[in-house]
Amino acid sequence: MNRFFKDKLANCVICRQPLSGDTQLVCIHCKHDQLRIYYPGSLPSLIHIPTIEANTHCNYVDQVFAVVPYVPPYTDFIQTLKFGRQLLLGRLMGNMLVDWLDANQVTEPSGILVPMPIHFLRFMRRGYNQSQLIAKEVAAQRGYPIGENILSKCRYTSPQAQAKRQSRFRMRHSFASRRLNGETIILIDDVITTGHTANEAARTLKKAGAGRVCLWVFACANDRIHDYCFRI
Repeated sequence: MNRFFKDKLANCVICRQPLSGDTQLVCIHCKHDQLRIYYPGSLPSLIHIPTIEANTHCNYVDQVFAVVPYVPPYTDFIQTLKFGRQLLLGRLMGNMLVDWLDANQVTEPSGILVPMPIHFLRFMRRGYNQSQLIAKEVAAQRGYPIGENILSKCRYTSPQAQAKRQSRFRMRHSFASRRLNGETIILIDDVITTGHTANEAARTLKKAGAGRVCLWVFACANDRIHDYCFRI
């Protein structure tokens, strides 16, 4: 997988062709030939699409917004960002998230960005939190503050991508939040699978006093999301 991104500054991360000029990471052709998630109706949220909502366990989340389906090359983006230490991919994913938020006129004027936390053991092993890298790019472009110490992961759990069929109870009490006073929290993550992780994070935040809790993610791994995808 590192071979795919070994020359991240010289070659497009999608088609691997040489980049021209000052273009970074994605060439002009691929920038205009990518999959995106389509949001029918006036409310751009996965939990307002019945066939998606039925398989997404986000009772405590007020909005779920994703950019792309969890398919190649986006699976490579996420896996290589997490395990290949190609940190510039966090910037790319955050940039794509902002572009699609803008295209769908999604905004939360008083929101605070909260990167989905990882357990400190995982952080020590990896050296960074991939969701934090995405959040930094969103903050840079949108001007949102980042609440670095609002939410923490206090229990070590296996990744949702490896435990799609496990019960939501495995996630109970796995987060801790400082006291809040009605703030709008925007959780930032790389991918949503079952929604159990995000839902427990939102439950913890609301129990601590948060008002509205949104989830903005790069990719959605729901089995039905392909019915709502198109090429831009």
